[in-house]
Amino acid sequence: MGSLQPNVLCEDEVKKVLQDVVEKEQISKPEYTICAGSAKGDGYLSFMTKVDVKSKDKDLHLIIKCAPKSEEFRSFVPIRSTFLREIAFYEDIYPTMDEFQKEKGIEDRFESVPKFYKSIQTDKEEIIVLENIRERGFQLWDRKNQFDDAHFQMLFKEYAKYHAISFALQHYKLEKYYDLSKNLYDMFTPGIFSFEFFTAFKMSIEVIHNLYQDDEIKRDLTQLKDNLMKYFEHIINNKGKRVVITHGDCWSSNMMFKYDDPNNPEKPTDLCLLDFQLVRKGSPVLDLSYFFYAGAPKHLLKKLDHYLKYYHSVLSKQLKMFGIDVENVITFEELKNDWKTYSKFGYLMGILIIKGALTETDEIIDIADLSANSDMSLSESFLRKFKNQDLINERLKDLTDHMLENDLIRFEYSLLP
Repeated sequence: MGSLQPNVLCEDEVKKVLQDVVEKEQISKPEYTICAGSAKGDGYLSFMTKVDVKSKDKDLHLIIKCAPKSEEFRSFVPIRSTFLREIAFYEDIYPTMDEFQKEKGIEDRFESVPKFYKSIQTDKEEIIVLENIRERGFQLWDRKNQFDDAHFQMLFKEYAKYHAISFALQHYKLEKYYDLSKNLYDMFTPGIFSFEFFTAFKMSIEVIHNLYQDDEIKRDLTQLKDNLMKYFEHIINNKGKRVVITHGDCWSSNMMFKYDDPNNPEKPTDLCLLDFQLVRKGSPVLDLSYFFYAGAPKHLLKKLDHYLKYYHSVLSKQLKMFGIDVENVITFEELKNDWKTYSKFGYLMGILIIKGALTETDEIIDIADLSANSDMSLSESFLRKFKNQDLINERLKDLTDHMLENDLIRFEYSLLP
């Protein structure tokens, strides 16, 4: 049985998809240049076609994001649900958020998403058409590299601006917020890639367990491994007041950065978030801990308090523009307390992302391959010894050391069902 192969739409398919877009943009006699829009390892639940539409009067630079049609793949991954979730974000959730920011006169608005052009929701033909932001100078971060301070500052700032909108909607337009978020159930936790994902988590923790000799540390890691299901159930059952519409999938391949000087990647000047297929309701810490623990080098892990204070200060500034006192929404101490509970999610995602990020191109096994490969399971793919295994182990241990030193591994069993 063959694996899902990279796909690029042919010109006739592109013309059919973009016909109404071209008409709306008043482009006459368009010429199309078509090629693959992503490389292996850049994405897992879709394939991209890059399209440049050129004419005498106007050019468009687009990405057509298509859902895999493979029945086998769709039986393994809820492709349709994730595409409909992302379509809902671009067609309803973000436009409502943006209009609300304008209505409230927010000058420094959250606008870090690509322009949306159209969607197709037909079963097995789901499509999203977005601007190709590479043409505006945005570029992906090298997945093998950890983030530096400048990129973290920008990420914590943009997520604060994004989360502030949910808090403000709950304050002023609670019914509208409920309407936007009522269907944003968690798709990842119940097993978006089947319950084998929990096996992958458990096996990854077992690898980390073997990096330590201390019996108490081993016991804490074992307790984490044995209570994974309870912990994830606690995440999705959270009904507290500090809940927002999250981004959901916050690793480096789902964000792009812009630089005034493209040759100086130490000074990002803009950010754009991508891939809203896992948007859901949850603690802001789910987003923050995900990108932080998936991308922080050892020396920046030590600056966690600094980044949380910065996030809280930006959140305070944004909410003040909405006419809201941050202390009535979430105090800094409440944010830190939430971190103790929900940052385990970022840690668990981080240990998987670290492995994936450090694989060489010839080692990458897409989820689509696993769905068609009877000889290798998802969990087994994470237990292979990679070319960069020593570096993987070093990063996993740095991250776990941080969690242990800050007492973030041990469960507060009173919180569990």
